[in-house]
Amino acid sequence: MRATGLVALTASLTAEDTPSKKEILKRAAAYVEQQAELLPQLVAEERSSQRLRPRARNSTSPKVIETRADFAWIRLDGIPEPIGVRDVREVDGKAVGTPGRLEQLLRQPTSSSVATAQAFLAESAQHNVGPLWRNVNLPTTALFFLHQTWQSRFSWRLDVTAGSPTLVLSFKERERPTVIRGFYSDPVFSRGRIWIDRVTGAVQRTELRTEARDLAGRKTYYQLLVDFAIDQSLQLLLPQRLREHYETNTEVVDGTAEYANYRRFETGGRLVH
Repeated sequence: MRATGLVALTASLTAEDTPSKKEILKRAAAYVEQQAELLPQLVAEERSSQRLRPRARNSTSPKVIETRADFAWIRLDGIPEPIGVRDVREVDGKAVGTPGRLEQLLRQPTSSSVATAQAFLAESAQHNVGPLWRNVNLPTTALFFLHQTWQSRFSWRLDVTAGSPTLVLSFKERERPTVIRGFYSDPVFSRGRIWIDRVTGAVQRTELRTEARDLAGRKTYYQLLVDFAIDQSLQLLLPQRLREHYETNTEVVDGTAEYANYRRFETGGRLVH
């Protein structure tokens, strides 16, 4: 599969009635627009672990892979939302990749082509375990479904818990071409939930679910969960933890990623860990 939060917010629940779904989607879209302005040139250190285990009882031991990467968002001409790119620097403690490539991309992001960003995604996808080729495991994939450019492609349902400052928007993709596509550009319909602050529209958690086919043609169930939290150094609401799960009739993959050391890349500077 392939794919294409964030202001410091401390507003408390007001005495107003629960806003309508239309109003909540409007607030969420405004929040995501703020994200789209603040995320570009932001860099985080990503540490991830993926574990693949066969379903068979007499199978071999699970396969585990651990990676360290620089994760950044860039703005490209003609694309409304910032694109997340992952530059894998270590696999199981061994250095990989070409030093300086991400810095070069960040210095002149708008002059870079979509193909350059896709190349980063394709290369990082090679380090994913399991038969499902994917580059959709990015912390802001589902977040930008709330962008005004994409909202109309989905049907939305508003779920309210009395007394809670958080609302849940459930979504289901209904249009083609789908935002996410399979390895051979076949449609992959997205569904899931997004937890948001009812007053500010700030996104606190996203859940994405899909069903697709792996390269062997087997049906695959996929789930991606991302939690957002205030980063103390920048005082911004940012991705903190990612969890992914997918399974076929023969294998199960579980992965986690933690995001830390957020910093803003300044043109002419260099990445400092």
